[in-house]
Amino acid sequence: MPIEQAAYNTVHEAHSGAKTVASAVGLSYQTLLNKVNPKTLTHHLTLKEAVDVMHATKDTRLLDALANEFDGMFVPLPALSSGVPPNLMSDIAQMSSEFGALIKEVADDLSDGKISENEWSRIDNEAARLREALSLLMRDLRRLYEAPQPVNAAVLTN
Repeated sequence: MPIEQAAYNTVHEAHSGAKTVASAVGLSYQTLLNKVNPKTLTHHLTLKEAVDVMHATKDTRLLDALANEFDGMFVPLPALSSGVPPNLMSDIAQMSSEFGALIKEVADDLSDGKISENEWSRIDNEAARLREALSLLMRDLRRLYEAPQPVNAAVLTN
C-alpha cells in the first residue's frame, strides 16, 4: 500500500475517530484531513505528526508502508518487562536458532535449484523471525549500554 494511502486509512479508520486523532496530534480536524488526503499536493504530515498519529491510533500501517518502500518490513518487539534485566544469552540463543532455521529452509528449498512461491514465503518468514530476534538482542544490548554505570571508587581516589 502506498504511504499516502496508509496515512489516509490510518486516520479515517481510527477506532477513536479522526477528530480525536486530530486533537491528539495538535491539529485541527480539517487540517489533518487535508494532510492525509492523497490528492492534496500542498499539505502533508511532518515526520513528527506521522509518529503522533501512529501513537494516537496505535496503528503502524505507516511504518509498514514505509518499510515496504525499501523491500523491508516493520516487526514490533515484545514489550519490555519493567525492572527485569535483559537475558543476553537467551537473546543470542534465540537469534542463533532463528539463523539456523533460515539456513536450513534455504538449503532445503534450493535442493532442486529453484525457489517456488511457497518456498519464498517460508524463506521470507524465517528471515523475518531472524530480524526480530536480532532486533531484540540489539535492544537489550542498548539497554545495558544506556544503563547507569556503577561508579568505581578506585577511579575517584586517583
